Amino acid sequence: MNIREKADYLFKHGEFIGDRHELGVKKLLYSLNGKFYEISYVANENVIDYIESRSIEFVVKFYSDEVDLGEI
Repeated sequence: MNIREKADYLFKHGEFIGDRHELGVKKLLYSLNGKFYEISYVANENVIDYIESRSIEFVVKFYSDEVDLGEI
């Protein structure tokens, strides 16, 4: 699967958890099958930069202000 196909799969089958912004890049957090995935989207280039698996520690550190972690 290419990066676009992976993103489409997460959009369709994953659960959107929250988002954040970092230096003009939008980061979208999804949960799928008990794991977290972060999609990095560069808006001004309309491109998905990467999709990375993220640990719960990462999620707590970078998304605690954006989402209700009690629901995770």
